[in-house]
Amino acid sequence: MNKPTFVMIMGAPMTGRHGVAEALSRSMGGCEIVSTQRVRAEMFPGEGFDPTQDPWLFEECNRRVCLALENGQSIILVGGNRKSEHRRKLVSVAKKHGCVARCVYCARSLKSVLKANRTAGEKIPPDELERRFRMMPSPPSYEEGWDAIYKGNVDNRNCYLKDRR
Repeated sequence: MNKPTFVMIMGAPMTGRHGVAEALSRSMGGCEIVSTQRVRAEMFPGEGFDPTQDPWLFEECNRRVCLALENGQSIILVGGNRKSEHRRKLVSVAKKHGCVARCVYCARSLKSVLKANRTAGEKIPPDELERRFRMMPSPPSYEEGWDAIYKGNVDNRNCYLKDRR
């Protein structure tokens, strides 16, 4: 029997995180995806993007991930996940429950991120998108406890993962 798997997909908005999540979920038998974007829409319907909502948003996403891990279910978390200490905390919860912990880092240039946002109807105000892009830290590291780290990319619904070792 395979161990449950926790996958964190991180990167700036508009870097293909959701496409990677959908492709991985299909390959993992349809496991649940917790997305900061979708949870924001559930918690704050019709309010548009507001960064002051982030503390409640991240608390709810983490609650959902921890519940799945406690129940031995594989789960995918999609979000920026900028802070190493937050990533370490979720990895430790996964390990505590005997899960495999994998991270996928999605990266694009600022130019392609802004273009994707325009194509999507500017879901995020361009100045906020640029601010979040510049806030992204260096990629995740094995010191955070990951079993594997990949660079993720999606095109035409195909997901490509490259091992970062």
